[in-house]
Amino acid sequence: KYQLFLWNAATGALMDQLTGPLVSLYSVSWHPTRSFIAVATSDGLVDVWGPRMDWTAFAPDFQALPMNCEYVEQEDEFDVTDDEVK
Repeated sequence: KYQLFLWNAATGALMDQLTGPLVSLYSVSWHPTRSFIAVATSDGLVDVWGPRMDWTAFAPDFQALPMNCEYVEQEDEFDVTDDEVK
């Protein structure tokens, strides 16, 4: 995994630590006026990092997961039946 450490140049304080997937970094570039960083990686993708979202502003009961998890949809979970359409 790659890690980016963001430091405040004026104070020397560590502002954030970003952890990416298990790939090598080729290039890092930042937006000149906005809080975005683009990272070119060995898998041919560009990871774009931006400000963290406070999702509780949209859903007060939102709870962040410590890591991503895979959701397996049941075969008929989102099927619409004729009875539901009417």
